[in-house]
Amino acid sequence: MEKAECKIQELENETAKRNSPEIYNLPRLVEDFGDYNIVLWRENYYGLPKAIGAVNLASDNLSQLDGILIETSIERLRYLITKLALEKAEHKIQAMESSKFWKIRTFWIRLKRSLKG
Repeated sequence: MEKAECKIQELENETAKRNSPEIYNLPRLVEDFGDYNIVLWRENYYGLPKAIGAVNLASDNLSQLDGILIETSIERLRYLITKLALEKAEHKIQAMESSKFWKIRTFWIRLKRSLKG
């Protein structure tokens, strides 16, 4: 079903481009995806982190804004956003596991198991 939705979006984009250039030049929110808003503007999909607030795609220097992703395919953009979220979660888990609390917790669980068995 996702491929059909993407094809429809591509067709809508092409139609807007041909029929009304002023609409084609307006960014359009495609979906809310995790910590990002996915926006279609001209022929690219932009992954805009919600944390950075409002962005003017036409005038802001996008290379200076942290975390903005640009792809020609919405599937690729979703993949990148998911990959970044997974990496963020892995870093958080590593930080938790290296904390003193986690080490004490792990020791306590081992101790309880050895006393039971």
